Amino acid sequence: MNNLLDYLYISEYVAPAVSALSCAILLLLSYRNSYTHTEVKIKAATLIFMCSSFVSWTTLMMYLFFPELFVWVQALLYLSLLYAQVSFYRIFHILTGDDKKERFSPWHWIVPGIICVALAGWSLSVPYQIQLEITLGRTRTIPQGYEAYATFFVSKIPMRILYTAFYLTLTFLRLAKYRRNVGSPSSLVRKPSQWMILLLALTVATFLVTGVMATIKVTGLFTSLITAIASIMMMAQHIMLTFLVIQRSYMLYITLPEQTRVAAVTTIPAEAPEANGTKGRKSYSPNCGRPLTKSSFNAWIKENKPYLDPSLKITDLVEAMCVNRTYLSRFINRTYGMNFNRYINSLRIREFERLAPSGSNANKSLHGLVIKAGFTDLKHYRRALDAAGHNGTDKQGSGKETK
Repeated sequence: MNNLLDYLYISEYVAPAVSALSCAILLLLSYRNSYTHTEVKIKAATLIFMCSSFVSWTTLMMYLFFPELFVWVQALLYLSLLYAQVSFYRIFHILTGDDKKERFSPWHWIVPGIICVALAGWSLSVPYQIQLEITLGRTRTIPQGYEAYATFFVSKIPMRILYTAFYLTLTFLRLAKYRRNVGSPSSLVRKPSQWMILLLALTVATFLVTGVMATIKVTGLFTSLITAIASIMMMAQHIMLTFLVIQRSYMLYITLPEQTRVAAVTTIPAEAPEANGTKGRKSYSPNCGRPLTKSSFNAWIKENKPYLDPSLKITDLVEAMCVNRTYLSRFINRTYGMNFNRYINSLRIREFERLAPSGSNANKSLHGLVIKAGFTDLKHYRRALDAAGHNGTDKQGSGKETK
């Protein structure tokens, strides 16, 4: 029974480490698909958070089950615990930035680095057996003559709690300030998604649980239960944060323009596409200054004609519409009664039907017309016709059939 409990206890540390590593890999794979510099910065901060979480849970497992190894990497635990809090705050610092000249102070990163280097340097002058004795003593054993070092050595968790409280406070202060700058509720086009609110609530809950773990000195089943709760919440945080970032569902508020407010504060400005992985992608005029309605969306589609791009994807319109992918997909489904692909293909079919009777296109092949209407080829055109229930517009007299 004891062996089973030991395995379960180890899994409580392995599981969040695996989830953090998996999310970090997913973020790396999605990095090349970043559209804007802001998205690149958000992914970078999230990647640091996931890597820090992976290192912290892995080294905590070493601390409890492999103390001989932990002695060699204990400075990394200190760094990862602090960097996780800094990087989480950094994500919201980017999201709430209302001034492009606003800088994220490098001291946020430097101070944890100094603490880590100081501990690592000090450890070089302390015998290995003394460090192992402190580790095995679980803060209860302080070797004579090494009181100051032992205090520094075991200050990781208290410092982590202090950092978490400090950076959560900064996060909520920035969110409150950003919300005040947004304007009155009547000017809001969209509020933060429920997932974003749940993520913040989960972060606060995780902080409270880890605080309980650090302050209540109990052992046995209760400790395992608290650790399991913290582990599950951390995994949920990893998955939720990664999902929001990859799906671009992290935008906070979108508002109507107000003459009395600076546009950079009340709206999310359109950005230049990120060069990495977006070569050849067409940019469209932004539609951030008004609510997303059927009339405004139709007007934007008519002006920009994005459906003429054969490689168009829903994510290509996300930045121009200033909404996330999920919101735009649901809007199209509710408004037009079809998904994004069918909606775009219906516009292409309509464009083909407009082009076909034109005298200037009389000598063009059918293949040339469907390409001009935005389809990749005849196969995709006919497939779109079947999905739309058309009777075969390609059988009209205009246009010459080609292979």
